[in-house]
Amino acid sequence: LALAILECFRSFSEVGGFFLQDLAPSQFQVAVSGRTVSFELIDGPPAMEGEVARLLGVNSSHGVSGEALHPVPTCLAHTDCPATKSYHCCCATGEADGCGANTPIGAPEARGHCDVRQLPLFNSINTTVQPGRCRPLSPKTHVYDVATKEWLLPLAAKHSQAVRELLPLMIDEHPSKRLSFSDCISFLREHHRDHVSAETKPGRRLEAITSTATHLAT
Repeated sequence: LALAILECFRSFSEVGGFFLQDLAPSQFQVAVSGRTVSFELIDGPPAMEGEVARLLGVNSSHGVSGEALHPVPTCLAHTDCPATKSYHCCCATGEADGCGANTPIGAPEARGHCDVRQLPLFNSINTTVQPGRCRPLSPKTHVYDVATKEWLLPLAAKHSQAVRELLPLMIDEHPSKRLSFSDCISFLREHHRDHVSAETKPGRRLEAITSTATHLAT
């Protein structure tokens, strides 16, 4: 399930350049066939960056990451920067669709974050605040979402140590320090390979055979 979720979000955000503000369980469908789990988006989000956004000439209210179709808004305080929809950022009073009682608020850029620089005045110990830029939304915003929305990876983490180890790597306050979806997928696949390799070592096989033989003998 964890891999299916990560691959779904990677496909439309990291690869496709789309951003989903209508982030709620009703936007997705899950199917299980044998040992295969699929997790699919059923209502497409608007384009934010990349080829599709360039063709449409649109972007999010926060500006875009990488493809500056329009300038990212300037700001002096976090309140100058727009938040995403309440059921995405979970930053409004009361519970919204997709924001359960235990759901943390969204990433800093989702709730409105102004990146400002403190510059020293000439021959003075005082500082002055220069206008900054609202931190843009990006695929890394969805990385934070996937790690914190209780119906996404936290659900899978209840059954997987690897996912529990992955979550802290996805929720840094600064997007550049979060893993990408591609990184997360590689992390889980590598963990799975290591687990399979350990299970198939001769010592582990002998241990399993001995255990089986002992069980049958009793």
